[in-house]
Formats: sequence, C-alpha cells, structure tokens
Amino acid sequence: MRWSVLHRLRWNHKIAVRNS
Repeated sequence: MRWSVLHRLRWNHKIAVRNS
C-alpha cells in the first residue's frame, strides 16, 4: 500500500516528463 503511493507519484512524474 505504501509503495503504491510512491509508484503513483513516480508514474505521474514520468508521464509529465513524457508529455512535455
């Protein structure tokens, strides 16, 4: 559950970087 938050944050950052 805890890693879920980290993974979600990391995924969001990856998408943002890719979107940019």
